Amino acid sequence: MGRYDDIMNLSRPEPIRERMSLNARGAQFAPFAALTGHDEALLETARTTSVFREPGEHDLKEMSAKLSFMMMRNINMMVEITYFVPDERKSGGKYLTMRGEIRRIDEYDKRLILKDSTSISLKMITSLRILDNHEL
Repeated sequence: MGRYDDIMNLSRPEPIRERMSLNARGAQFAPFAALTGHDEALLETARTTSVFREPGEHDLKEMSAKLSFMMMRNINMMVEITYFVPDERKSGGKYLTMRGEIRRIDEYDKRLILKDSTSISLKMITSLRILDNHEL
């Protein structure tokens, strides 16, 4: 005869108190999530960023020629610009592409200023394309 044979077929005893719901049972462990911001930190760590790749010498010459052309013509032109925006929290960043009308080129601060007041560092521009009227 086994050690527990005498109790094997007995029914489970009924609890004295009412059974707790699953939500209430889970809530009693909430104090153990004491690391506030832990979930946000995990999401931040999982967020990916791109590495800035400097344009090649040929690309830089081409962009310089386009900027010189725009400055000489002194006409507000529509352009499509791809540029790098460094991430504020971690190394790397992201590339953005936008279309806009150039208001001016700030040679002192080396920035491109668009009509909508967007200011882009010339160092961060990776692609600059002057748009024709049919591309607008």
